[in-house]
Amino acid sequence: MLHPAPDLIPPQKLVEQALPGAWKDGRVNGVALVQAASQARGAALPWGLVRESIRAGVESRWLRVAENSGPVDCGYDEAGHLRLERPAQPKPPPPGPPTSLPPGGAVLEGSRMQDLAEIIPAMMEASAGSALRFPVRVALDGEAPEEVRAALDALLAGVSEDLKTT
Repeated sequence: MLHPAPDLIPPQKLVEQALPGAWKDGRVNGVALVQAASQARGAALPWGLVRESIRAGVESRWLRVAENSGPVDCGYDEAGHLRLERPAQPKPPPPGPPTSLPPGGAVLEGSRMQDLAEIIPAMMEASAGSALRFPVRVALDGEAPEEVRAALDALLAGVSEDLKTT
């Protein structure tokens, strides 16, 4: 009985979370992947299909070829020398300006901050000992020169080391 050719394996189905039994310490070789993928599909998969799926995983950065690995384009007899690993996690981009304000939030100019500072004692009294906190973020519009940002950060450090300009 002839069966249709199996579909390529999506790259996300080859990663450690999808095939944990094949991976050891964040690494896997080609033989372990073909065996685990075959077991997951419930049928023996041809090496050529798994190899093409690995190539797609490397190209889409779901997988990374490890140092001292054999080539991806190899026969099954060399698949044990093909070593793959998790790709390096890119550094997350720095946080940008907020896209929305929390409920009850507002963007205040300097003069309005002074108005707020003047009513803080009354707010403390009105809160009757409850934990009153003020989440604060200081943002500069546009591309401020680094020396301006450094001067502002130095001033803010007098209030809190965690307070920086964005």
